[in-house]
Amino acid sequence: MVIDASLTLAWYFEDESTPATDALLDRVADTGALVPGLWRLEVANAFQTAIAHQRIDAVYRDASLAELGLMPITVDADTSTYAWSATLRLSERFSLTLYDAAAQPAARDARSRSANRSASAEHRTVGCLMIGAACHKVR
Repeated sequence: MVIDASLTLAWYFEDESTPATDALLDRVADTGALVPGLWRLEVANAFQTAIAHQRIDAVYRDASLAELGLMPITVDADTSTYAWSATLRLSERFSLTLYDAAAQPAARDARSRSANRSASAEHRTVGCLMIGAACHKVR
């Protein structure tokens, strides 16, 4: 499963949590997840912003980050490598931000294909992309 920062943060802010996000938290705790390379920065920045807006304090931030650090979450080491190629093409094709495109399983799959293939062949996929912000049906 691939998750993004917006989903992660819903687990820590009661007003953003839903039964669906709570169920995904349980699933990630049990089976793990993959996140884009910027995920740690995005999550930490959101906690810092929440401190600035007095939604949380530093103790809550630190405890939350420590808890996330214990979860079976793998950071995608190739996020930067493909930002200007496969991820950019996916972003263009499906009108996603680069951040959202980097979180897509299709971006990860495209990285494993030959660099000599065309962008359209690299990004051919079927299903629902993204767990987090939006779900885009693709073919």
